[in-house]
Amino acid sequence: MSGGGARFGNYPGAAVERDFLAAMVGSHFDEEQRVWITGLKYAGGNAWDVRFRAARACQFVRLHLQSSGTGGRDYNAATSVSSTQYDMRENRQREVEVSTNGLDDYYVFLIPEFLEPDGTYTKYDGADADDHMAYLSIRGAGTVGSGVYTPTLTNVANLDASTAYECQYSRVGNVVYVSGKVDVDPTAPAAATQLGISLPIASNLGAAEDCGGVAFASGIAGQGAAIRGDAANNRAEMVWVSGDVTNQPMYFSFSYAVI
Repeated sequence: MSGGGARFGNYPGAAVERDFLAAMVGSHFDEEQRVWITGLKYAGGNAWDVRFRAARACQFVRLHLQSSGTGGRDYNAATSVSSTQYDMRENRQREVEVSTNGLDDYYVFLIPEFLEPDGTYTKYDGADADDHMAYLSIRGAGTVGSGVYTPTLTNVANLDASTAYECQYSRVGNVVYVSGKVDVDPTAPAAATQLGISLPIASNLGAAEDCGGVAFASGIAGQGAAIRGDAANNRAEMVWVSGDVTNQPMYFSFSYAVI
């Protein structure tokens, strides 16, 4: 890859910025001292495969991962998440896996390093960084995953009892999808009924519409419920007008924004 940036597809849960310094023309660099990012592939969970290539005179490459919230593109001002050196003397191309460690936004830097006669390394990461570093930013990259949890239930109104079961969830970007089952035992018929359901991933819900979904009883004709956000308690809330006062399972699904 020369001159232009790499081509990227659309990957779930992340927006990739092509922040490539394509020319990399610096006062002390020539064509043979450059390093390029040549590809990116989502590997699942918090992992990404980064492909890169080094020119002949670049003996080593430092791959540096940092949070975009701690210095942004300024490599020296950042708090490093990880930093690994790769020997490029025999293999000019690499594909390595990096983990976002749960970060929502991060930068991947490639920094050329050169071995000096005294055995020390020269690493170009100073004020002229735009002359030598290749980098890209990935937003929302730490937010692809799935799992199971058993929610904490709160009998808010018109409920004698409720039972939680293991539920499943998935997260893509800043949206979480949840599905599962609860048993509910309303106190009185034809009354406003409310059940609080804890979230698998915490969110500072600001309004009822930040969370939405539905639930239905499998054994009671027409007994359905709406699921909305409970902003005061940062949880989901199942609300319905009770049509039956026996203990019944209700199956639900909802999604919400991570705020």
